[in-house]
Amino acid sequence: MNSIDFEKIARELFGAVLEPYGFTTEGSRHCTFHRKVNNEIFNVIIPDLGSNGVWYDIKVAPLSPALDPLFEERYPDNVGIYTDAYLSRYCGVGQEQQKFNCKYAENFRRIFENEVRDLIAVHAINYLENINTVSDLLHLIKHDLVRGFALHYLGRHQEARPILEAQKKRFSNSNDPNVKKMIKYLDKLLD
Repeated sequence: MNSIDFEKIARELFGAVLEPYGFTTEGSRHCTFHRKVNNEIFNVIIPDLGSNGVWYDIKVAPLSPALDPLFEERYPDNVGIYTDAYLSRYCGVGQEQQKFNCKYAENFRRIFENEVRDLIAVHAINYLENINTVSDLLHLIKHDLVRGFALHYLGRHQEARPILEAQKKRFSNSNDPNVKKMIKYLDKLLD
């Protein structure tokens, strides 16, 4: 299946399940379903087409603008996911990547109706609805930089400082404009 057909079907199928929970694809160039929970927490659910168009996985993630200085520029399609984020029948939302067949439209629709619909309602929505603050999110964060941002945001500056200093040092030789923005933000936090 090509990406255009995949996104069209994904918007239809996932939209029917997710829109009642406040998700939309408005502003997405792809089929990133997103919603604002409050000023601290946003959610994304992303059906993501894999190689050769024969499978897709589903990413489920809580996000926070407090943890990404480039959030406004990146949201909804290009935000970094910093938690275990795959939806699967094996572990709900976690590290286990499950690939769902979508080689043909019929397969996509049948598997969605027989399995994916319930996984979203039972696991993805329940998982996301338990995360309403950065404090709720902290224990799920897998990346040091984001953990440092979260600790700083939560007022735990002594814990955050060594993490942020190490990340600044790691980035110091980059000429990438986004990395330079990140370093500027780190300087502000470490000042």
